[in-house]
Amino acid sequence: DGDRAAGLRAALADRDVADRRAEEGARRGGRGMAAAVMRRVLEA
Repeated sequence: DGDRAAGLRAALADRDVADRRAEEGARRGGRGMAAAVMRRVLEA
C-alpha cells in the first residue's frame, strides 16, 4: 500500500506541474489555456 501512496503523490505532483505550465501558457495567451480547460473538462 505504501507503493500506491507514493504513486498517488507522484501523480498529484505531476498534475500540479502540468497545471502550473498550463497557467503560464494561458498568461502568454497560447494553447496552454485550451489545454487547461480541456483537462478540467476531462477531470470533471
